[in-house]
Amino acid sequence: MIITLITEENLEAFAPVLPENVREDADLMLGAVEEKRPVGAAAFEAQDGNLLLSYVYVEEAFRKQGILKEFLKIAQEIAEDTGYGMIAACYRLDQETEDLHESLKSLGFSERENVADVYSVRFGELAGNFSEDPEAEKTPVRPFSEITSARFSMLERELESLKNSGKNVILPVLKQREWYDRELSVYVPGPGNEIMGCLLIKRYPGKVIRIEYLFNKGNNIRHFLAMLSASIKRGRKLLSDDTLVLAEIKDSRIRSVLTRMSGKRPASRGKLVVQYREGV
Repeated sequence: MIITLITEENLEAFAPVLPENVREDADLMLGAVEEKRPVGAAAFEAQDGNLLLSYVYVEEAFRKQGILKEFLKIAQEIAEDTGYGMIAACYRLDQETEDLHESLKSLGFSERENVADVYSVRFGELAGNFSEDPEAEKTPVRPFSEITSARFSMLERELESLKNSGKNVILPVLKQREWYDRELSVYVPGPGNEIMGCLLIKRYPGKVIRIEYLFNKGNNIRHFLAMLSASIKRGRKLLSDDTLVLAEIKDSRIRSVLTRMSGKRPASRGKLVVQYREGV
């Protein structure tokens, strides 16, 4: 068995085991060859200073022979040589990925994130309207990348005042600015430095985001719809249509809006797992 780097020179030879859409997005591709025939391939994407395992395939007759381990070993060496921080993998845990999940754990990958009980749709499916209320679309909404320190401090103080109401889980998340995507996360500005509501969006390695509905002063439905609308619109501009949009099952408001926009009930497909293996 030979593990080789896939380049433009040998790319077509691996077409049977490496779909075209995977090739287009990959920053690193590796192939497995047995008797001059491709029997497997792996693709990685550069994401936030890490290498994401975005695709892996091995013909059934050659599985459980250490090919995945060799793919990851070479990717790790390349990550160390090029300054990437870690190897990551992001996938839905179901029957199709169960073997991959167990293989990654056996190779030293650890679960750092685990999102259970989610509904999902893709950006390309969200073609409908968010609301029949035109006033919601007129509500001013700004990305967190533009928030002033004064507004941020006021929001922190307001959330701190909620600590006795059981909603204090919001504040620790807000302070971890690296946790949420500041371009997709949005807020509704109020008078002075006040903030009327905020919606934080978690971006996972790969084409996956998760909607975290965190704060809406006075439970204003127009603010809620405006924030969700603005965040999804920004996401569709910044990310591809096949990006997976996740929302917790228990948040019926978000789920109902996504259902109306997509024209179908979002499916629950098990849990999303993100695993990391430390690099340099």
